[in-house]
Amino acid sequence: EMLRSLVGSEMCIRDSTEDDNTHFLECEIIPNKGRIESKHWNKNAGLSKQIYYKGKHANSIGSIDSKIGAIMGTFLRIKRNCTTNDLFKAALNEKIQELRMIGYSGTTLKNIKYCLLTRHSDPSWK
Repeated sequence: EMLRSLVGSEMCIRDSTEDDNTHFLECEIIPNKGRIESKHWNKNAGLSKQIYYKGKHANSIGSIDSKIGAIMGTFLRIKRNCTTNDLFKAALNEKIQELRMIGYSGTTLKNIKYCLLTRHSDPSWK
């Protein structure tokens, strides 16, 4: 079932330059007291510049609506890839920091989260 839902970058298996057996597609696998949890894996998290997917989204040619749609899709994948709300919030904050680094305003990102909140009625988007 999982293979049928793969899209875009998820189809790329080269998610790791070092195989440490803790990453699968866009997820970091986290063993936790006999359970397995997962967190969306943002390879650019904590970096001062993008190493992977070196896009200049905010300043690239293309409509802002297309860019917002792509970011909304990324945020939804982050939500899907995290098994707990705490892991979701951590992964979402990592992605927001990266998007701010490449030129998206805090207002734009806040509006995207608000749009997801109103469309999906999920309080975790607050």
